[in-house]
Amino acid sequence: MAQCYPNAEFKEVTGGIQCGTAGNVVLSTEKGYGGDLTIAVLFDGSDKVIDVVVVQSSETEGLGSRVGEEAFTSQFIGKTSADGVDNIAGATISSKAFKAAFNAAVANLAAVKGA
Repeated sequence: MAQCYPNAEFKEVTGGIQCGTAGNVVLSTEKGYGGDLTIAVLFDGSDKVIDVVVVQSSETEGLGSRVGEEAFTSQFIGKTSADGVDNIAGATISSKAFKAAFNAAVANLAAVKGA
């Protein structure tokens, strides 16, 4: 997180990390094809999504694991929901889990900010 917010002070709170005025990071976990899939959604100080990264994944290497690749994660930058984001062919369950985790993270932003 320090790479995304180099000058921020971090405070871990339930469900995420507050990064002062730099923004917030919200963690979210959903059940994927191979097990739990945890992502971190990074928001700037204006609550705009600036990055999404996979924190933990048990998805099948070469298929479901592709949800962590930039070609997939970059579709979420600037979005407020996963609507309109394309699934990865052959990895529908993993894609849907990632999208559900993203939607949950966006919904939980207010709780992280208020913690």
